[in-house]
Amino acid sequence: MNNQPVLKQWLGTLLFLIGTAIGLTLSGFMTWGEMESNLAITLPDAKGLELSCPLMLAYNETGTVQAVIVNDTEREIKPVVKAGFGQPDSLAQQKIEDTIILAAKKTQSVQYTINSSQSAFGRIIPVNIIQSRYSRNAPRWGACGVLLFSLFGMNGASSLALIVTSSLLFLAAGIYLTYPILIARGDALRSLRQAGGVLAFLTITALISALFRWWGLSIIIEAISLIALGTFIIDSLFGQHKLI
Repeated sequence: MNNQPVLKQWLGTLLFLIGTAIGLTLSGFMTWGEMESNLAITLPDAKGLELSCPLMLAYNETGTVQAVIVNDTEREIKPVVKAGFGQPDSLAQQKIEDTIILAAKKTQSVQYTINSSQSAFGRIIPVNIIQSRYSRNAPRWGACGVLLFSLFGMNGASSLALIVTSSLLFLAAGIYLTYPILIARGDALRSLRQAGGVLAFLTITALISALFRWWGLSIIIEAISLIALGTFIIDSLFGQHKLI
């Protein structure tokens, strides 16, 4: 009996699940960081503050956060800019306050340096920056979460790129190995093909939403992905038309 197709199919399934696990785990941690930052402070009347943050830093790496302070009025303003780094509303949070002098209808960039000493839970750096109200100039607020992680001593950007690439390569390898076999078995494994396709789509979408900091969307996708992952595993092992 030739077991090569079966072994090839199980290897492909394993690689596919590894790629899914890597992608969803990364997306989950990045979403957690955004939630810790964005849900800590509520400013319902504040406009969005343009904020640029690194997605990932190594533990021994220093990063830069940049915020754009805005004057929408026709006269000079002196708003107070409050920056917080670390777990919000805790004694460990580093707080910085500066008064910015800004001419009418002008903007100004301010920069802050962050590192692992400002981390919360040892894994993320929550960042909150508030431009206070000044006269008729509306308050603004921006938040982001920076994930702390490093692979093989690399910096955060390189580690992130490697993780994302690994997830996509494992997914692609799994599909390459299993799809021809699933197609050859016709309608018998149609539900398994559909579940795998949905899971691959959700994993890629979760990665994209996390990289763009669409944390609200990421939460929804992560929840649906876990359901799809469970369905795929159960169908693979115990379904009416299981893999073997």
